[in-house]
Amino acid sequence: MSDSESRLYCPVNPSLGRQPSLGPIPAHLLAPSGGIFVGFYILIEVLLGLGFVLFLLLST
Repeated sequence: MSDSESRLYCPVNPSLGRQPSLGPIPAHLLAPSGGIFVGFYILIEVLLGLGFVLFLLLST
């Protein structure tokens, strides 16, 4: 590859223009997902008293 050809191509970050995410959860859904998770914890653990293990099993 000559010097003039190498200037035609530049590496591009493939994540440019994509929606930011944390794993499978898009960034704009992190707060609602966290609220649902906390609410589910309160329902299972505090109100129903079913235990943390059952909470983990049901929340996955």
